[in-house]
Amino acid sequence: MEIPIYMFTGFLESGKSSFIKETMADEDFAGGRKILLILCEEGEVEFEEDFLKECNAAVEVISHSDELTTKFFIDAANKHKPEFIIIEYNGVWNLDDILNLPLPSQFVWAEILSTIDASTFEGYVANMRQMIINQVRESDVVIFNRCTEGTPKGSYRRVIKAVNMRSQIIYETVDGQIDDAADEELPYDINSDKIDILDEDYGIWYLDGMENPDVYDGKSVTFTAIAYKSPKLTKNEFVPGRFVMACCEEDIAFYGFICKYDGQVEFEDKEWVKVTADISVESRKEYRGKGLVLNLKKLEKTEKPEQDLLFFG
Repeated sequence: MEIPIYMFTGFLESGKSSFIKETMADEDFAGGRKILLILCEEGEVEFEEDFLKECNAAVEVISHSDELTTKFFIDAANKHKPEFIIIEYNGVWNLDDILNLPLPSQFVWAEILSTIDASTFEGYVANMRQMIINQVRESDVVIFNRCTEGTPKGSYRRVIKAVNMRSQIIYETVDGQIDDAADEELPYDINSDKIDILDEDYGIWYLDGMENPDVYDGKSVTFTAIAYKSPKLTKNEFVPGRFVMACCEEDIAFYGFICKYDGQVEFEDKEWVKVTADISVESRKEYRGKGLVLNLKKLEKTEKPEQDLLFFG
């Protein structure tokens, strides 16, 4: 019998324990099934004996990361006979340690969920950015709680999407309600047929294009980029893009969309160019699905911008 594992990550006071308790008490989720709760840190919210009994849950407490071994999971499963496992993971432990743990086939990673206190997120990003990124890099769901009207949701969303495009992002208000309001307006006119992308907005446009390609279908775009000729593309294709830093220097990467052109267009590999192109949405193996494809209308050589390394906003 398969034993699904649900892991909750996040720093202390991020609302992780409260979210776990809500999940365990949800009849639609748990349905009376036997739960093994693995606690890897002591949060402000306690799991009382009466609560655990009501949820049909057993608890194992882990004090050090090296206690999370293959043998531990096998022994705990044999002892408690759980139908699924919930892990409250320590916010300062390396996530790869547990994700790379060789587990028997009956243990299946079902979902990784991360909680983030929106009121302190900006400070964590400024001072502990790498730790934040390590928490959410593999998350299926990221929940920003304690959001207010002044929370810069779009900016926070881009931090997550820059390193984990597939994650679902949910915002909760201070009183625990789901906040469905729009993240924020884009820094360019998305309703225009012709979009001019400023250098500082390139990362925002790239992420939104990856997440919402159909919005850009049929539009025209102009931006400054490095022309990259890839041996994996046809002779009439190249990738105009920019180097963007998602988190830190180790995460700097080249981001761009495939661009098609007809006829003879002269440019050197890695040359700075100004691109004007019509956008279509196509399925490409390079995207592993649908994505933006640029159809070149005009290409002009240009100077390297003063700010050549960009960020995701």
